[in-house]
Amino acid sequence: MWNVPAGLRYTDEHEWVRIEADGTLLEVLFRAIGESQGSTPFTVCGIGRGALQLRYTLARCECDRIDDRTGEFVSYASPTPTAAEADALNRVGSWPVRPRRLEVAGPGVTAESFDFENRDFDGLLTGAAADRDPLFTEELGTNIIKETVDP
Repeated sequence: MWNVPAGLRYTDEHEWVRIEADGTLLEVLFRAIGESQGSTPFTVCGIGRGALQLRYTLARCECDRIDDRTGEFVSYASPTPTAAEADALNRVGSWPVRPRRLEVAGPGVTAESFDFENRDFDGLLTGAAADRDPLFTEELGTNIIKETVDP
């Protein structure tokens, strides 16, 4: 098994540009493809600004006609993009088209109260801890598996 770069952090908008340029997440995807057996699509999850970076990377792959083998994209606590981030996203189409986009619900949000019409997601995952501690609860993990393994 290989080590995924953990904890990519962004200190300001210029940091986003550096991360965008270095292709770290693209490298991780290519490595996962190279080490995987079979052709089962991946479920990928981004947390916080990492969700924005993953969104950009997947959209960039599609824009460049690269098969990233992603079937589901899980976004957890993604912030609204800054102006620099929005510009970078707009250059590659804003959102990846291929994967099913799932958002982890915040505290108190249910499928009935979620505004799918004005959000860019195909589904909602519940079970996150109210204060995100622990980051992944057993319930959230179970719901991710239910939604992505046998949707």
